[in-house]
Amino acid sequence: MFNASGPGKARLAKDFFAWVKLTPQQRQLANSGFRVKDSTLNLPGVSLPGQPARALVSPAAAVISLIQNSWSLLRKRARVLIVVDATVPAVRKQIASAIGLLAADDQVGVWAIGPRETKEPYVEIAPIAAAGADTSQLKAAVAGIGPEQGSVPLLAGIETAYRYMKANPDPRRVDAVLVVAGGRNDDARGPGLVTLLGEVRSDPRQAVTRVFGVSTSANDDETITRIAQASGGVASTAHDPNAVAHVLDLLVAAF
Repeated sequence: MFNASGPGKARLAKDFFAWVKLTPQQRQLANSGFRVKDSTLNLPGVSLPGQPARALVSPAAAVISLIQNSWSLLRKRARVLIVVDATVPAVRKQIASAIGLLAADDQVGVWAIGPRETKEPYVEIAPIAAAGADTSQLKAAVAGIGPEQGSVPLLAGIETAYRYMKANPDPRRVDAVLVVAGGRNDDARGPGLVTLLGEVRSDPRQAVTRVFGVSTSANDDETITRIAQASGGVASTAHDPNAVAHVLDLLVAAF
């Protein structure tokens, strides 16, 4: 759902551009005050003849590279709690790799949710703290999450994580919960989906805490998508473990 371009869209854009350049469309645009290709159609006094007289050139490659590299210094820092479904061990490596993309002063914590958790729907793997320059210990902790089998209290885990982040907001940062799931939800534990959607729904009058999600199987596609959308976040249902890094990148760069 993140693919903003492709062969199909490129053909569609080309066809639309050709259609817009046809005389009927050009005349309609000119009548609405837009400058069009055929200068005889432009309305007098609305568009400036002979413009643009100066065309801007693309920056040099070195300048573009500096702009791209400076973004990591200028962007708003993140405070993210990663909630890992313990029944999908295949994504441990990708989660660890994604953590390595964070800046040293981004804050990150990790919880695991699984069938064995009873008193609380999660086990804290790492408390929220600055990622630091060396994330090797945090990566090792993620890699060491034991694989479990059975239905997980997914909604209960998301609700608890969301409430935790909501209770300790940091307006200077992007506050978010990143859920990586793929197992079946234990319906006997935690809130119903409708109740949780109402709880996470974004309220512009309050500090914003978003939920982002990566679904690795069809079991959680609809659930993860609806929760993320309700909170103002983004979800991936591509069932691609590499989507973890992509969603985390969107979290820190686009919000």
